Amino acid sequence: MFKCNRLQPQPAIDVLIRYRGRRSFHATAEQIAKDGMFLRTRLLSFPLNTDIELQFSIGRDSYCIPAVVIDDCSQGIYVGFYKLHQWGQTRLI
Repeated sequence: MFKCNRLQPQPAIDVLIRYRGRRSFHATAEQIAKDGMFLRTRLLSFPLNTDIELQFSIGRDSYCIPAVVIDDCSQGIYVGFYKLHQWGQTRLI
């Protein structure tokens, strides 16, 4: 199960959450790990086990990763990645 490491500071990344292929919501990714991440969603919540797609850029590379909502709290949601991806293999562009 995904556990974030709050002892290691990480840069925040802007993420677009795609829900059911149509709706999209902005969030800030924090506590990124190889199997998931925390998304600060600003009062937006999703039901547990909801399939979503995450789109974000790091440097010049853009990524699209399928994920599932595994937990929530008042500040956002925790998501788990369906597959472990090596950076660069899931490029959107």
